[in-house]
Amino acid sequence: MKTRTLAVGTVIAVLTAFGLFMSASAMAVSYRYWTYWQAPIGNWDFATAGPATTVPPDASVEGWRFALTTTAGGTRDQPRITPTFTELCKDTPAVAGTKRVGLVIDFGDASASPAGQAPLANIATCVAAEPTATGYQILRSMTQVRTDEVGLICGLGGYPSTGCAELVDDASASNSAGSLGTQASDPTPDVLAVSPTSGESSAAPESSLSPATVLIAILITGFGIAAVVIARGRRL
Repeated sequence: MKTRTLAVGTVIAVLTAFGLFMSASAMAVSYRYWTYWQAPIGNWDFATAGPATTVPPDASVEGWRFALTTTAGGTRDQPRITPTFTELCKDTPAVAGTKRVGLVIDFGDASASPAGQAPLANIATCVAAEPTATGYQILRSMTQVRTDEVGLICGLGGYPSTGCAELVDDASASNSAGSLGTQASDPTPDVLAVSPTSGESSAAPESSLSPATVLIAILITGFGIAAVVIARGRRL
C-alpha cells in the first residue's frame, strides 16, 4: 500500500512539475532581434548562414529587419519592402573590380520596439564593395553596427540602443506595443533612400531542447521512477 501511494505521489509530482514548466514557457515565447535575409529573385529568403561568412555576389540584395518573433524566418519577420537589384542600383554605375549589392534595412514596427524607443526610418540603397566583401562588411559600410561579446548583431544605427536578442513575454510585448500605438496591420514603411558608398550571426539564440523534448523527458523520467518503485514494492 505504501509503495502504491508513493508511486502515485511520484506521478502527481511529475505532472505538477510539467504544469509549472509549461506555464513558465508560455510566459516567454518570443525573441526581439535583427533577422537577416536575401532576395535572389525578388522574394525574401531567410539567410541560412550568418553575415560574417556570407559573401553576396554581384547584383544580389541583402535585407535586415528588426522583429519580434517566435520562429526564425517567419513571413511577418521579413523586410516589408522588396525592391529589386535594378531598382536599388539603377543610379550606381558598375565599376571594374567591384560588385554592387542592394541593401534594405527595415527597423520594424512599434510591436517590436523596446519600451521608450521608436523605429528609425528604413534604408534602401546600393553598396559598391570589394568582390570578397561579406554581408557584415556591406552592412557596416552603411550603418553603425553594435554586437555582443560573441558577435551577435544587437543594434543597427543605434537601434535598439541596448539589449541583444532578448526573450520577451507576451504581456511585456503587448504593453510595449500599446505604449507606442501599434496598429493591428503591418503597413508598408516609409523608406529612407541612402546615397551609395564607395563574423556575426543574425539568428536569435535557440535552446538545444524544444519544449516537446523536455516534456517527453519529464514524463519518461517520472513514470520510470514510479515503475521502479512499484517493482521494488512487489519484490518486498
